[in-house]
Amino acid sequence: MMTAKPRVALVTGAGGFMGGHMVDVLREAGGWHVIATDIVAPRGYQPPWDKFCIADLANQSEVLGLARYLKEQSQKLDAVFDVKGLFDYSSSLEALRQVNVQGSKNLYDMLAEFFPRTRVILWSAAGIYGDFLQVPATEDAPKNPKASYLVSKLEQEDMAFAFYKNDLCVSSLRPAGVYGPRARYGVAMSIMLA
Repeated sequence: MMTAKPRVALVTGAGGFMGGHMVDVLREAGGWHVIATDIVAPRGYQPPWDKFCIADLANQSEVLGLARYLKEQSQKLDAVFDVKGLFDYSSSLEALRQVNVQGSKNLYDMLAEFFPRTRVILWSAAGIYGDFLQVPATEDAPKNPKASYLVSKLEQEDMAFAFYKNDLCVSSLRPAGVYGPRARYGVAMSIMLA
């Protein structure tokens, strides 16, 4: 009896809170070979990925190194979970754009060239809508982000969807504030320090 070959997933930002949980979900679901990447090797909890590759996606030469690594590991990618990002409301818009927009663009350029038609799921943010004019809001409600971080996430989405028609199958998730075990930022830190 032949066993099914596992699907191959790349998880960006896998050393962080959301990326680490994404790796956990894939492993718990079964049937996935998980290749993880982040700008540095994670400290503390290490999700159960199969392979880990350090890469700064804002640096094109490191993205090409990631492409070579991925080609060595697998001839195809079934899904890319683009979770990475600079989550810092105090950072400048320029720094946020460098990581959140340019880092994803570098990744998507590489995917379009080496792994065309790959399924990409982008982690965005519900805050890109700003204040809703009506509730419940609809998907096509006007977007009016109120902070530089959220502006960068909206620009990241717009850039990602530019790849949709020709090169990649892109979807965007817009979670609201997400906190829980292993969280190291935002409201979670206030609660833990209280």
